[in-house]
Amino acid sequence: MRDKLREWIKDYALVCIVLAIFLSLGAATYADYVKSSRTMRIVAAYGEQNDKFTSNFLAHRQNPEDNLRTAHVGRPVTPQGGGAAVSDTTVVVTICNHEQMGSSLPSGSAISYTVTASLKVEDNGVVRKAKRSDFESETTSLSLKLESGSESNFFENNVLRVDGNGDAVEISGLNATLPALVAEEHELRIRAVNAVQNCKHKLFLDIVALPSTGEAQLCGRIRLSEEVETKDPDWTGAFEWESNTPISNYDGFNYTITGYGAPAGRITLTWDPAVLTLNRAFVDFTLAKQYPSGTHYTYNAAGTLTFDVNSAAVARYDVQFYPVGVMSGFPDENDVSISFTAAS
Repeated sequence: MRDKLREWIKDYALVCIVLAIFLSLGAATYADYVKSSRTMRIVAAYGEQNDKFTSNFLAHRQNPEDNLRTAHVGRPVTPQGGGAAVSDTTVVVTICNHEQMGSSLPSGSAISYTVTASLKVEDNGVVRKAKRSDFESETTSLSLKLESGSESNFFENNVLRVDGNGDAVEISGLNATLPALVAEEHELRIRAVNAVQNCKHKLFLDIVALPSTGEAQLCGRIRLSEEVETKDPDWTGAFEWESNTPISNYDGFNYTITGYGAPAGRITLTWDPAVLTLNRAFVDFTLAKQYPSGTHYTYNAAGTLTFDVNSAAVARYDVQFYPVGVMSGFPDENDVSISFTAAS
């Protein structure tokens, strides 16, 4: 009996040792896997239902000011040879029912949500609600439109709509539903006509997309900015961000491709796949919607995307890139570049 007991104790001890080894290996692997904040975000993207409700500009944050983005609107460009300036006045914010990295795993349930937006300015370093006195008395318009819904404008007859306190009226009640099991991308179109030019301060839009089905809200504070350029008609690409915002605050980077008075042709977008990953939603939805036949664009995960363009039809594309690892600095032309070949 003692021999059997001794043998049982020995076997039990051996099991405990083996189990401890497996647990220590698992703990070490887990620690290595999640020690990077970027890695934790990637893990969450595949493991949390919240990440099936995503956006190119908005993010899962408690407050819009926790997610600062920049969008150039109403940016006039004057050809060097003279002629009238061309101005791009629309920014597209996407709201999706799948991960931004790809559309192969859409949400298993429908997502109904409501979008609200408030107009704000930065006055002497303080962000506050916009007032009529913040704008020059000229033609001004700033509107939002969600999918096929009606357009809602902050201005009426070129005058800012205000409440009883004199603050800009909030736009609300923009409702939509993303379907279950089918990947879909909704467009929230921001159209600004002279709003940035006529504002005496920095102009911001606080946007919140609030779902009614349990997912975390999407929100962001988008600075509406303007740059005046003089150049020959061409297609160009540039990253957009707030220079005073630490890189650690960015989950991804917005790269804007614009063509002003440019001829039709083909763009080749090239990036370093060891540094950045292209948001596949741009290929699967933006280009697929523009070119349903699929014959006008070619994607290569090794770091190239070619697609046909015609500035008379679409003069602006917003593309998102995500860092492969932890980045010490913002990406530049060494990481992403574009070339344009005019149609023969």
